Order: sequence, then C-alpha cells, then structure tokens
Amino acid sequence: MMLIHGGNGVPAGMALLAEQLRPYADVWLPTMLGHGGRPLPPALSVPAIAADLLAQMDERRIERCFVGGYSFGGLLALYLARQHPARFCGVWTLAAKVIYDAKAVSHVVHLTSPQRVSRLSKAYAKDVRQRHAPQDWRAVMLLNQAMFKSLEGVPLLGEDAWPASEMPALVISGELDPLVSADETRRLGAWLQSPVLMFPGAAHPLTAVPVQALAHDVKAWMDWVSAAPESGLGVRGQLAGQQQGHQGDELRKDADL
Repeated sequence: MMLIHGGNGVPAGMALLAEQLRPYADVWLPTMLGHGGRPLPPALSVPAIAADLLAQMDERRIERCFVGGYSFGGLLALYLARQHPARFCGVWTLAAKVIYDAKAVSHVVHLTSPQRVSRLSKAYAKDVRQRHAPQDWRAVMLLNQAMFKSLEGVPLLGEDAWPASEMPALVISGELDPLVSADETRRLGAWLQSPVLMFPGAAHPLTAVPVQALAHDVKAWMDWVSAAPESGLGVRGQLAGQQQGHQGDELRKDADL
C-alpha cells in the first residue's frame, strides 16, 4: 500500500497510522515532491506531484498496489487512481479535501501562511523547520499556497460520476472535522459510489483519528476488494457498525493539509 501524507506534511507524520496498517499490508510512505527536504521545484501541482509518485513507484518496482491518502494526500490518491487505474487495486481516503471553492482556498491559504506558523507554538514551528530541512520551510509553504490558489474551481477528478466498477473506493472522515465538512465527505462518497465511514470528532490533526479502528476498517475493505475486485460497494455492510466511538476534541492548529 502506498500511503500519501498531506500538504506541508512528511511521511513521519503518518507513522502512527502506518503502524496500525502494517499488520495487514506492506505500507510504503513516499515523500511528496518538494517536501521533507527534497529539492524544491519551481512550482507544485497535482499532476506534477502525481507523476513524481508514479516515478517513485517505478523506482521501487511497484507495478500495482492499494493507495491511500490523508487530507490533500487523499486528493492525490484519487487523482492517481482516476488517471492511472491499471496501477492501483483500490483507493481509500481519510479526510480528503477535494472541494476547492473560493472559501476553501482562502482557508487553506491562511493555514499555510508562514507568518501564521511563526506565531504558533515554538515547538510546532521548530518541527516544521526540521521536517523540511535543509530546504527553507517558508519556501515549501509558499509553494503549497500557490498550488492551492491554482486549484480554485478546477475539477481535477472530472465532473462526471466515477463508476464503482472503475476503481473500488472507501471514504473515511470525522463528523466534526474543521477542514473537511461531513457534507463534503458524503458528497465525495456519492460521487465515487463508495462506502462512507464517519467517526465522531475531527480528522485533523491526525492525532485525533482513532487509527486502530480505522486500520481494521481499511483491512475489511481490502479483504473484500481482493475477494471481489470488480466493485467496492459490497463492503458497506461489512464495515457498518465496526467503527469504534471516538470523540476528537482537538481544534485544528497546525498547517498540515
């Protein structure tokens, strides 16, 4: 499984989730283009990041795998599955941010402001500096800001419905997430014709997510897909009722998208 971190994030930020998934899959955490100390490109875009992820798959000789993504990483996972279905067995998302209207873009641009991050706790600001070293963390954030601005009104995943037979999908998020509304998550599930699993509380930051229960749900979905690869819809009944209650009361204070 390829597990994609969010914008401004790094693989280490996904470690807790990856640890829970590893009993069920060989989990690989790639570093996104322009993140985690990698050389900074002139600009970031979804197609460029996706192409880089495919190149990393080729370097690792991964012909086909499951792909999952968190937040902006969820959008990347969906884009990859949409554009390169032969490379993926199925796609699942956690708190995928896929609607970038003017209000959403304004919000994420605010969250990724270097000035805002500098005003946050010293510990978080230090973490951001270290995760992108030796690159300038402010340059990374500015690249992300420019990319998010370019997403406004662009239907990256296509405007037509995504038939379930094209790619099995699973959508997961928190009912009270401050970045991705429950309505946005359910609209994504309807568009994908996929099961939608919602847990109480927030999905941002990742520390608010009940990762053990989530990993069990992803395993059940992968098992079903492997047994019936033509569609991911039948897993809905298997997953219903498996979610363990979790009240995430942390407010979104970081800049990881």
